[in-house]
Amino acid sequence: MCEEPLSILYARTVDEADALVKAFRDAWKDLAPHFLQYLNENYLDSEANRRRWMFCYREGVSYGSINTSDFVESWHNIVKELFCKDKHQQRLDTGIYVLVHGVIPYFTQKCLHHKVQVGRLSRSK
Repeated sequence: MCEEPLSILYARTVDEADALVKAFRDAWKDLAPHFLQYLNENYLDSEANRRRWMFCYREGVSYGSINTSDFVESWHNIVKELFCKDKHQQRLDTGIYVLVHGVIPYFTQKCLHHKVQVGRLSRSK
């Protein structure tokens, strides 16, 4: 049963993911109903939640092939070095402010530059 969530994660189409989610719900409804309720509310029921973690929704997304924690580690290091100024602890409201007004605009701009191929040019360009 541990491989079921991974098979949902790696489903290639929305229809395949829907079928796997249904099978997962059927398998777990009697074993752990409270756990299933939590998963339904936070991950499975709404399409917006599914878009955040299921690979089948990543078509046309520029970062769609990046599925490693190395990418997350790199992102985290950039956030710490550029926006947190080596502060080890911050208040929650300060952290949210930094994310909303600094980090999100920074990475949005980087994604836009990547999409239109603006920025550092290689020798071949």
